[in-house]
Amino acid sequence: MTTRWGWRVPKRGLGLLLTDTGLALAQTHVVASSDTRHCAWHWHDCAVAETGDTMAAWPAPGELRKPLARSGFQAQATALAVPEARLQRFSLAIEPGLIKPQMHAAIAAQLAGLLSRPLTEMVWDFALQSAPASTLSTSPQPVWLQAALQAQSAQTADVLVISRAWASACEQWCQAAGLQVVRLEPAWQASARWQVFLQDHEDGVTDGVASALNHQQQAVLGGLALGVVMP
Repeated sequence: MTTRWGWRVPKRGLGLLLTDTGLALAQTHVVASSDTRHCAWHWHDCAVAETGDTMAAWPAPGELRKPLARSGFQAQATALAVPEARLQRFSLAIEPGLIKPQMHAAIAAQLAGLLSRPLTEMVWDFALQSAPASTLSTSPQPVWLQAALQAQSAQTADVLVISRAWASACEQWCQAAGLQVVRLEPAWQASARWQVFLQDHEDGVTDGVASALNHQQQAVLGGLALGVVMP
């Protein structure tokens, strides 16, 4: 799930991860001349209690400003992972051939009947999953016919939903520290991005961060930072 409010893709992105024992930061920037990406890491010990929809449930903004100042990071565009407990996921059938506004309306109509709270109180995003060509026919078909069958095949929308109140609280908390939230996504999505990144890069995390985060948390943090600067 991604959420962008009028931002162009920046050259530097900040991944922000809250754990039970502290707050971890990863700054990623793109070197324009070579289009390569590099990560820098920082760890900050603090008491974290992210449990509710309100600002009171987040660490004090000062606990975020401290590691930002100490790290020397200058990125403002920020990505965070949505806690699994706050995430709802649906797989919805979508009629083929719809233009984007029609698709949004069709998904919204289905979500309205599935959610326990009004859709206006939620933030949602989706990705389309089309049926693979191999499942459309077991006999050889001309290329033009295969294309036509694919165009007419049923589509499934993988939909992610979170509370608008939580998303707003997250945005306000970051703004109080001078940051702009441009991306909210599941931890598994960020982790998968980091695993792909590691296939082409041997850069590891620093010992200070590695000792504070487990392998999965490192992957999520790195993937969040990369997600800001990647298309």
